[in-house]
Amino acid sequence: MINNDNGAKHIVIDSNRYSYFLDLKESDVETLKQAGLMESSLAKTNVKSRINYSALAAEYKYKIESGECSNRAELARSIGVSRAWVTKVMRRGTSK
Repeated sequence: MINNDNGAKHIVIDSNRYSYFLDLKESDVETLKQAGLMESSLAKTNVKSRINYSALAAEYKYKIESGECSNRAELARSIGVSRAWVTKVMRRGTSK
C-alpha cells in the first residue's frame, strides 16, 4: 500500500504474485495496468517450473547412501519436507 499526497491509501498489486491470489483474465490485467494499479514493466506471466524428479531422486538417494541421512524420515526433516514428499520424489525419479 502506498499513501497518496492527500493521505488516501493506494493499493498496488504485485504482478509477480497476483496469480497466487486472484483469478484474473488477461483483459483484467490490462485494465489494472491502465488504471495504474499494476506496473506494466513488472507484469509478466507466471510460468510454473517443472520438477526434475530424476535429479532430485538421485540427490536424495546420494544423501541416504552416503550416510548424511540415515533414512527417508531423517532426510525429510533435514530439508523441511514431509516423508510422503521424499517417497513421491524417489518413486517418480526412479520410474521410467
